[in-house]
Amino acid sequence: MFAAKFGSVSGAVTLITASAGDRASYEWEVSSDGAKTWTVLPATLQAKTAMTGLTPAATYAFRYRPVTKAGPADWSQPVSLIVK
Repeated sequence: MFAAKFGSVSGAVTLITASAGDRASYEWEVSSDGAKTWTVLPATLQAKTAMTGLTPAATYAFRYRPVTKAGPADWSQPVSLIVK
């Protein structure tokens, strides 16, 4: 499960996924051009992250990948959201 949800204020988004285990970290990326190019977001130790400052009414794509002791997994399928 990977989801992009509206944040508590305009231009904010929360990304949530299932945990990949106790010692996993998560890499996140965002795209504003239809998933042609990706911008790296800060990595997290939790299976969620939030970002602000997005343009309201614009469509963004998001993806993530967990990183475990075995190394990074493949990138997830992107999810898109029209930001409020």
